[in-house]
Amino acid sequence: MKKILLVLCLIISAFLSRNAWATEQPQKTEPQLEASVEKQSSTNAEIDAFLQKFTNLRNKKNILSLKKLYTDDFVNADGLNKKQFFELVNKTFSNYPDLKTDFEVKEIITNGDYTMISLVQRVSATTKNPSKITNDNGVYSANLHSLLYLKKINQNWFIYSENVIYENSILAFGSAKQINATINAPQKVLANADYCAGVNIDIPQNLSAIASVNNSQITQNPDFEAEKFRQVPLKEGSLERILKSNNNNNNEAVIVSVAFTEQTEDMFKKPKIDISGLLILMKRVDVIPQNSETKNDKIKE
Repeated sequence: MKKILLVLCLIISAFLSRNAWATEQPQKTEPQLEASVEKQSSTNAEIDAFLQKFTNLRNKKNILSLKKLYTDDFVNADGLNKKQFFELVNKTFSNYPDLKTDFEVKEIITNGDYTMISLVQRVSATTKNPSKITNDNGVYSANLHSLLYLKKINQNWFIYSENVIYENSILAFGSAKQINATINAPQKVLANADYCAGVNIDIPQNLSAIASVNNSQITQNPDFEAEKFRQVPLKEGSLERILKSNNNNNNEAVIVSVAFTEQTEDMFKKPKIDISGLLILMKRVDVIPQNSETKNDKIKE
């Protein structure tokens, strides 16, 4: 009987002590929770201010000020350092002086002095120079989904890396501005592997189309393959090609070039073929590096 009473006392004592801890705990941690909430709120305000500054500088094309938002050791997911990255940015701003970007923040994840921002960008622009073939300025549009990686240094936020996880763009000249076309390519492929890519086009009845489908590594100085144009069947309006991904583990772009032709007459009433429109479509393809195990598994198959 005494043993039973002793056990009951121990249980009641443990129960009371747990309740006492549960009651007292919020009082002890309340200042810590408030401080944590205030710190998070302050961080959110800092990130919002950073994004506002970043988007404004991008649309103003202020390269010098924009560079200051990046760390000196910045390297993006394509292996481009800060110097190489901004050489491409500067070239883009030069070729498209009226370039405008709408930004949409999808997600912000902060962990101490590090933050990841998931950002969707919708880009629109016209080319600085007209085409020598169609004699008009091209219309450019692009959709990108990228991840910006920030770290806090001396109470300020800086971008130390960027990973573009989706990119699709189109540049149209002449009659191609009114034509719908979509590029087909996988989002990811293994290095040194075959994959299919192509294009679907709504070809107007009065036009014909020839197209080429190529891939190129995303580097500072991409090496473009000589284009081989083929007739796009009018009925299907599609063209495909089997490509091989690079074995350098570089990400790459599938590039489709389309020329639209129409039959006209020269001054002597003789039929001739004129190019009325040009279309350049690009889609990013991420290349998954092959390690030794992957290669061995492929050999076994």
